[in-house]
Amino acid sequence: MAATAGAQLWRLFTQFGSTIILARLLSPDAYGLVGMVLAISALADQLTDLGLSQAVIQRKTITHSQVSALFWVNVVVGLSLAVALAAASPLIALFYGHDELVGITLVVAPSYLITGALVQHQALLQRQMKFGSVAARDMIGRTTSIVVAITLASLGAGYWSLALMPTSAALARAVLVWTACDWRPSRPARADGLAPMLRFGGSVAGSGLLGYVSRNADNVLVGRFAGPAALGLYSRAYALLLLPLQQVNQPVNMVAIPTLSRLHDQPDRFRDYYRAAVFTVALLALPLVVLMALLADVFVTGLLGAPWSGVVPIFRVLAIAGFAQAISSTATWLWVSRNRADKMLKVAAVTRPLTVASFFLGLPWGPVGVAWAVSIASVVTAVPMLASATRDTPVRLSDVATSIAPAVLASAVLAAVTAGVRAVVDLPPIAELVTAGTAGVAAYVAVVSAMPTCRRQLRGVLRGKRGTAPGRGPSDSPAPGSVPPQDQWPLAAAAEHGARRRRSHRRSR
Repeated sequence: MAATAGAQLWRLFTQFGSTIILARLLSPDAYGLVGMVLAISALADQLTDLGLSQAVIQRKTITHSQVSALFWVNVVVGLSLAVALAAASPLIALFYGHDELVGITLVVAPSYLITGALVQHQALLQRQMKFGSVAARDMIGRTTSIVVAITLASLGAGYWSLALMPTSAALARAVLVWTACDWRPSRPARADGLAPMLRFGGSVAGSGLLGYVSRNADNVLVGRFAGPAALGLYSRAYALLLLPLQQVNQPVNMVAIPTLSRLHDQPDRFRDYYRAAVFTVALLALPLVVLMALLADVFVTGLLGAPWSGVVPIFRVLAIAGFAQAISSTATWLWVSRNRADKMLKVAAVTRPLTVASFFLGLPWGPVGVAWAVSIASVVTAVPMLASATRDTPVRLSDVATSIAPAVLASAVLAAVTAGVRAVVDLPPIAELVTAGTAGVAAYVAVVSAMPTCRRQLRGVLRGKRGTAPGRGPSDSPAPGSVPPQDQWPLAAAAEHGARRRRSHRRSR
């Protein structure tokens, strides 16, 4: 988590800076046009993986032939999605009523073929707990796409600078991930034991597909019925909200599923780890959401400029959804790590359609009405999701409540102090942002430090427990004194053996 969080800090810095720069170089219309395509093409994001990366990470043992077969499945799916998206470009333009969307869609489409070719390599790096390597390569890939976008925008490329970001990021990540992972696929061939993995992956992909619909239907509806400018404001509000939350959630998410998968037969450690992870998410995410909501007006107008003032009311409403989704997303850790993707799919089949239906109810009130629908639906569905995920596990729903309680109490104090400082000071936007924000953060840290239970939990998270690291032991290395066939090795050993063979071959040549 520490290695991944370090990379996330760099990502936060680059994304925050690029958001300010690009917002001043481009108009809301440019963001809206590209957002129209991405709201639909994000469907391919869910289907490219097909849940097969989680299938590889979750299993205790995996063979070379199985991963090779899954690699070719992902490549074929990525190619099919790229072709289908390109072929659908005229229909996307017709649906929204903007001819520019044809070219934007054609530029975005190749990213899915590239992504399909790196899914399994990245899954193997995560399976081997090489989170620092994964994070560094993701960071460089995203930074490359940001540099490309800013360069093109400064040259007057307009919306093309945003349209090229997905493909440039995917290409850079693919090169870096393939370089980091020594494993290479064999020629396409059938492999034994794929059926359970495909079923597991299908359930994960089905749940992700329903999640995609609920996360992007609001963008589609706003773009279709309110136009590109309204969608530009709405999408920027959502992006600003996700920017800090992703820095908290992604490091924890990346580590939580592989670790919990190796602890599912140790109930006490499983429960302790889950509680510590939820405590960490709440401790970092809730104050960020509260602080940004309270300071949204000075934050947006001071950094992005007056044309983006319409982001403020949307952002403040979406902040409610941000924290609810950050906590409810931990249900996925429990489902996937305990091989209950089928249950996750059943819950998603009920909750996601209800969420989408709520968007239609908020649509008459424009982007702000849709934002209220998103937030209310996120809060209402969070409890049943967590209740279902914790059933028949060492974790109880009360564990979630006790894990987030300290952050809720401290954030209430943060809100009171921040609002109080703003009421008594009259400063320029940036100065007010710094002054009120600093006072709120100081109050939050003081309250957290004053709670004994919170101090104990925090020390536990920072120190961890010594002992055998999850994922280490007999299942991750060949038995001493034996040399099993490569196809029966766990992948960490198989990749290492393949690298030695290639080095030996190069020396002999």
